[in-house]
Amino acid sequence: MAWRRVCLFEPPRVANLHFGEPHVAALPSGRVVMMLRATLSPYDDADGRNGMWVSWSDDGGRSWAEAQETPIWGFPPHLCVLADGRLLCSYGHRRRPFGERACVSEDGLTWRPEDEVVLRADANLGDLGYPASAEVSPGRIVTVYYQPDAETPPSFRRPPDPERAKPSIWATTWELRR
Repeated sequence: MAWRRVCLFEPPRVANLHFGEPHVAALPSGRVVMMLRATLSPYDDADGRNGMWVSWSDDGGRSWAEAQETPIWGFPPHLCVLADGRLLCSYGHRRRPFGERACVSEDGLTWRPEDEVVLRADANLGDLGYPASAEVSPGRIVTVYYQPDAETPPSFRRPPDPERAKPSIWATTWELRR
């Protein structure tokens, strides 16, 4: 089977923001949802504008709605369609308290910060994230990510010191609330 381009998605044009690290998921309805990471330029992990944006397609990805900012802060997104049809987004949280978070949406478009689940909030610096979640049984989730050990001395520099202590790979198994 040969690959062919069906659409070129144009990210939003917002002053001082760059978009990348998209993740997509197909809902049972056929709608395809895409979450995007927004990154401030010049780069600042903790800035409030580093949230996630959402777009969607109802025609198999041939056309996309204009991306909209969500109230969910963190990055990058990882989407997982749950057995009950809801959409889970997991993401790193690179401002105090540093750690990993997740949020569930009924439709993939409406995200409510009050539904956010704090998986971890014990990292001593923001060099963390890139979570990936899977539903291992209905309502039971495992999320894998990288995060420094709590004892690792905070030495976060740009560019990173090649001799620094490397973050560890962690996993959190948790129950989804309805």
